Amino acid sequence: MYTPLYHAHVPKLVDLDVIEFDTDTETITPGPHAVQVLTVLEGTGGSIDNRQVAHARSDFDRVGTQ
Repeated sequence: MYTPLYHAHVPKLVDLDVIEFDTDTETITPGPHAVQVLTVLEGTGGSIDNRQVAHARSDFDRVGTQ
């Protein structure tokens, strides 16, 4: 699973400003458009559940306060 994420999915999400990726630490943080993507996923209903939404929102909140 690591290879497709690292070589395909992560670069696409970085290009779309959904995430930011630090290559030195291999750390992913929310990008400028992350909240928009999460909002769209919430609107689809079945794509993410309430626990995933709460977890993602807590990550956004934590990054926004640093």
